Amino acid sequence: MNDTDTTSEITTPMEIDTENQQIACENLLNDHLQKMKRQIEYHGKELDEKQSTFIRFTSTIQETIEIHVQTYGIKPLEMKRDLKLALVNYDYDAEMLQREYFQQQPNNCQIEVARCLSTAKAEVEKSKRTLLEL
Repeated sequence: MNDTDTTSEITTPMEIDTENQQIACENLLNDHLQKMKRQIEYHGKELDEKQSTFIRFTSTIQETIEIHVQTYGIKPLEMKRDLKLALVNYDYDAEMLQREYFQQQPNNCQIEVARCLSTAKAEVEKSKRTLLEL
């Protein structure tokens, strides 16, 4: 048995912590998804009940309502969701890069240069967003 064989089986505390965080995040996400599914079911039943009380509720009215909801109700929510997902992915990627960088044990000068580059990149991205919003 080689020394290299035994070292590949060792789990570091950082890996355990990362796995625990991953499991906690997955549990939180699953709980949130279950809550949202229950809300969707509740509102769907409520909609069905309200539709059944209207005497002249036709498929044309239903299509008009669906188009209105798609145009003015769902799109802004989708945009907010997409933004939050992008921010989570960005934060995760940034965290992983930072951990990888510090594993290389940079000196103080290298750390300062990395901070300056990171700040400059953030400013460039902020400027791009501002320009696109004009």
